[in-house]
Amino acid sequence: MDLNDCLEMTQKIEERKIVLICRFVGGDLQLICGGGDKAHIGAVSLAIPYRNDRGTLSASVSTLTAPGHRDDAISRALAERFAKELGRVTAAICGIHYEHASPELLQKIQKTVADMADEMVETLRGATL
Repeated sequence: MDLNDCLEMTQKIEERKIVLICRFVGGDLQLICGGGDKAHIGAVSLAIPYRNDRGTLSASVSTLTAPGHRDDAISRALAERFAKELGRVTAAICGIHYEHASPELLQKIQKTVADMADEMVETLRGATL
């Protein structure tokens, strides 16, 4: 995989798309996750990988959330996961909106994004970066 490439995955939840895009920015990663009724920027997370005291890869994560938005859980999880598993500085931008989303729908969205991230991490891990 060339450093100028990007990966994109799409899933549908309740007939609306959720998109996860990964783009290389030099040796770092930029993730964009959005969809539902209206994609937007609800939260931004930056994860910096480092080796902890046990020598395993960990990540320091900082998150900014727009007032009234709840996208921080997904942006933080994405940034931390990619940084820890791939050892790259990762910025994740997330904005998924469904009108009148139930707690069950919110859980389904988080699981769907996590499943998409699983597949994307495995694809990137198998690529020559």
